[in-house]
Amino acid sequence: MTDDALGTMPRVVPMISHEDVASAADWIAEAFGFRETGRWADTDGPVTQVNMELGDGMIMLGSPSTEYQSPATTPRPVISPEPGQPRLCCRWCTRVRGRHRSALQAGASVRRHPPVPA
Repeated sequence: MTDDALGTMPRVVPMISHEDVASAADWIAEAFGFRETGRWADTDGPVTQVNMELGDGMIMLGSPSTEYQSPATTPRPVISPEPGQPRLCCRWCTRVRGRHRSALQAGASVRRHPPVPA
């Protein structure tokens, strides 16, 4: 990576582990409007990492280590308030209703709906 590219990258880039990186990336793009900027796979086929951007933000999705415990199958995830609950995703946008609708259409479950504008 060049020094110029480093200057435009976010200072903090969340790395999210998922057992099916390719499907997770496709869903995040559909539900939240992220754009894929890179995809890497093992020589035997499975996708191991996907980089995605939204505006000036970036996330990295990666295959978990062998010690990874899925929140869907772990009885009591350490950082989740309820067993099996997914992590919170916060996305700032101007088209709240449209993004909310696209996330629902992509299969997201919503714990709290967006506020009604005054």
